Amino acid sequence: MNPQPLSESDVSDVLAEDRELIEQFRAPLERPIGLHEVMSRAVLNNLEHRVSRMEQAVALGSFELARYEMLPQMDASYSRLDRNNFNASTSISIATGEESLEPSTSQEKDRDIGNFTASWNLLDFGVSYYQAQQEADRYLISRESRKRVLANLLQQARMLYWRAWAAQNTAREVDAVLAEANQAYAEISQVIENRQYTNILPNLRLKRQLFDLIRELESLSEDLTEARIELAQIINVPTTTNIELLGIEPGAQLADISALPVLPRLDEDPVQLEITALYNSTELAEEIYNVRIDQAETRKALLRLLPGIELSYNNGYDSNNLLVNNTWNEVGVEVSWNLFNLATTKQVLENSDLREELALQRRLAVNMAVVTKLNLAVYQYNISLRKLNQAREVKAIDSEIAKHTRNAAISSAASKVESVVTRAASLRTDLSLLESYANAQSSYGAVLVALGLNPVPETYLDLDIHELTNLIAVYDKTWQDGNIPMVGF
Repeated sequence: MNPQPLSESDVSDVLAEDRELIEQFRAPLERPIGLHEVMSRAVLNNLEHRVSRMEQAVALGSFELARYEMLPQMDASYSRLDRNNFNASTSISIATGEESLEPSTSQEKDRDIGNFTASWNLLDFGVSYYQAQQEADRYLISRESRKRVLANLLQQARMLYWRAWAAQNTAREVDAVLAEANQAYAEISQVIENRQYTNILPNLRLKRQLFDLIRELESLSEDLTEARIELAQIINVPTTTNIELLGIEPGAQLADISALPVLPRLDEDPVQLEITALYNSTELAEEIYNVRIDQAETRKALLRLLPGIELSYNNGYDSNNLLVNNTWNEVGVEVSWNLFNLATTKQVLENSDLREELALQRRLAVNMAVVTKLNLAVYQYNISLRKLNQAREVKAIDSEIAKHTRNAAISSAASKVESVVTRAASLRTDLSLLESYANAQSSYGAVLVALGLNPVPETYLDLDIHELTNLIAVYDKTWQDGNIPMVGF
């Protein structure tokens, strides 16, 4: 047998199969979708989330298998024996060394043998019991891990939605302004090259300003457009899909940020926020489960120091007609004890103490990490709200500048290039404002993740996209209205 590398046909077959499977997990887009439907599609169709669900299912299967290890061991056997001669024997005298019995047998040449044995080792049962407990806790850890993946997925969906929405609703205007700006850039470059003005420095400055605006517009537009590709991936649709997004009230102006959902302010007591975050923390729950796993490991180690007691029952059958009894029942008890295990008692106890101390320190570290994550998320959220307000102020100023520039252009007091520069600067401000809003939404989602708030129920697989969308919308509106559920002791 030699190593067999993958051939082109092997890879092609796998890719074709994977493509078909991915298509099965996709839900078609038949209409424009909003934020909450994006979230529900991410929950139900995202492939990475499916991986975490399968990991949870595997952990549950391991727990189910571990429970069977506690059952007694049962063996049933049957054999058919055929000899070409008798299984005969004779005897000799120990005193004289002479044969004292003619050859004889108590066994037929052909016979059937059946046997059923049940045994139960109490020591193995105890070890298997704690092993099953450990597998149960590992399953619960996988469930907490899936919750964390789900929370991060919802936060990512929120951020990508608003960035993709900004790209979708500014694409046409960005293309138009960039076309005008590039044309104006070419014209002013021609003017400078022909040296039509004696004072060339103002034109060079205008050219530099126009170049910087074009570069900033392209950079902002590219960043927002990338979100549309990532959004397609997170809801598991082809990246070439033209996703139409909802998110602004009908008839509202694009740059009117007041038409978008209002982000709440966090005025709750910081201590209560920390308690809520710790109570809902999946990381802390995992560490508590790990403590229980370590405690069960200690009990397993202590059990192995005890003597093993095995109970057995045997039901046998032999078709040999020369036997007085062809069937029999047999019950046994066996006690075994490895005395050298006693020498490790001290080390087992010391190792147990060290393991519990490690679990405690690990839990305290996670406790501090959860609190730090929450405080950092709240701090960044407040900063994002401040930057959003600053972007609004800049938008108001640029709007006034654009209005006066238009009036000046009408009276021929400003050049065409300056008008384009002003329009490009105004559009850049609009993009920056929308990006600031998307960042604020992302920071708000990060706060929800840090608080451990999850709008998706455990029974979400029983819901369709419409039902899950409505449920997420109800929770999201409740929280955005400032009604965040707090936990107190």
